[in-house]
Amino acid sequence: MPYESSNKWDENELKKYHKAAFFNANNASCLIICELLFITLLAVSIKKGLVISIVICAIAMIVVPVLSYFGSQAKMISSFRADKTLQKTTYKYKFYEDRFEVDSDVNHTVIVYDDLHKVKETDSNFYLFTTVQKAYSVRKSDSSAELIDLLRSKI
Repeated sequence: MPYESSNKWDENELKKYHKAAFFNANNASCLIICELLFITLLAVSIKKGLVISIVICAIAMIVVPVLSYFGSQAKMISSFRADKTLQKTTYKYKFYEDRFEVDSDVNHTVIVYDDLHKVKETDSNFYLFTTVQKAYSVRKSDSSAELIDLLRSKI
């Protein structure tokens, strides 16, 4: 007998998803490279005593990651607000030992756990990533203890 759950996206769920997914994508690599460049420039500036350059590097090391995070979140929320279909769609899940099925108003999808890119658990949700950036969200509050155990076994 399958375990069942459902999810409907809203802005709060999107923010939680964004927080879980932000460093999953290429964002982490790009931010690490930027931070390393800022550190290098900061070291050179300190060695040469360039006070203005030191201040700019220090500020940039903080501002660039923050703007990147909140900028991508704002873009995601803006896209969500523009997509009325997504706002109205409820995803119904059925979980089996080897796969899960997703039903929505327009689609039926079967996904084998072995085909998942990643399963990520947060305090409130499980995210079943099918690619680096696309995931299905399962709220723990809407899930049985057995389903939570099943999803934890897939991490």
